[in-house]
Amino acid sequence: MMISKIPIFLDAEALQSGKRESIYWEPTSSMQHHCLVGGNSGSGKSTHLMLYLAKVHKYMPPSTRLYLLDFKSSDDFKYLSKFSNSRYYTREKCVSGLQLFSQEIESRFQDNSDRSPVLMVFDEYPSFVSYTSVTDKKLAAQCQMWMMNALFMSRQVGGYCWLITQRPDQSIMPSGGARDQFGVRIWWGRFSSTDAAQMMFGDMYKQIPETFSGGVGHGMAYIDSKGLFEVIAPRIRRMEAVACTLLKLARLDAGMIQMQKVPENIDTLMQDVLERFEVRAEQEGKVITLSGNRDVSLSCDALWISEAVGNIVKNALDHTGSGGRINISWEQGAIITKIVIEDNGTGICPEDLYNIFKRFYRSRFSQDTQGIGLGLSLAKAVVELHGGTISVASRLHTGTAFTLSFFHLTNE
Repeated sequence: MMISKIPIFLDAEALQSGKRESIYWEPTSSMQHHCLVGGNSGSGKSTHLMLYLAKVHKYMPPSTRLYLLDFKSSDDFKYLSKFSNSRYYTREKCVSGLQLFSQEIESRFQDNSDRSPVLMVFDEYPSFVSYTSVTDKKLAAQCQMWMMNALFMSRQVGGYCWLITQRPDQSIMPSGGARDQFGVRIWWGRFSSTDAAQMMFGDMYKQIPETFSGGVGHGMAYIDSKGLFEVIAPRIRRMEAVACTLLKLARLDAGMIQMQKVPENIDTLMQDVLERFEVRAEQEGKVITLSGNRDVSLSCDALWISEAVGNIVKNALDHTGSGGRINISWEQGAIITKIVIEDNGTGICPEDLYNIFKRFYRSRFSQDTQGIGLGLSLAKAVVELHGGTISVASRLHTGTAFTLSFFHLTNE
């Protein structure tokens, strides 16, 4: 069964007023089948689309198929190719991928009764058109016909088209009618010109706030029936905030960063952590679960606590095999709130227990796992700056449990 609403963006205007409100994509809406993602180079459009699709894949039926046409040779798309029922087409094979998708859509109008969702994602379609027009004009015309057929026909038979571009030009939208097929249009970063904004959003571009300045993971989104929104990509926003980990560790050590503590719902914080890692866990055959009172709050800096817990969860994934389980639980007492991250992984050698929080420390028993030895050190620093403590208990070949304890003797 397909989920009717999938949270994709944060509403930037609501976030500025202190509210964390999501904007939803509705895959069952006939007007939201096709998505156009634009943005300047380096604006984060490909990375966010990968995260976007990872979440969509989770909510869509298991029978959903992906056609991934990767003209740009993006590492993000190579990651998506690991999903079940996906077909990955490199730069040289994009023509074949587009043809096969078009043929599948046509077959559904003839003798194929399959109505399972099928998604075609084409990275840098305009560049593909420009390249093909130079090498083979007849083939380029055929490709554009396949694309137009897909846009105008596929929504009736379970098809979805998502295109990525640095420029919303005539190769994608030769007419307003073609543009209007994209019930979802997203532009990441700043607009290079008013013409680009108008090409992307039509007359609605006039509603773009004069103060809009874009940025990595920050853009404008038009969603049919919902209007035009200024949006933020939650994970890109998070990645941007913690990009300079070493610098921040140094500033934490020097007391230059103050935790901005306000009451935060722990369940919401842990859901955010879960969403960041559940795709990886699924790919590796592992399960992450949450358990705790949904009404419990903690006075904390949400971004930093999310980062601290996330670092421990990542560490657990690194040291847990296929079939492993990671549980994040929390409980609140009269004077202390505890968050426990527990796994059934390989465990920690006794000789390493006293060193795991040291910066750059890497056990001689874990040289085959990823990481550089900073995550647990940062987690410890963050917890202690919240006036808390972090402890670890572990048994080899059985599992490990990290306990974060926060005292609330005062309202500070």
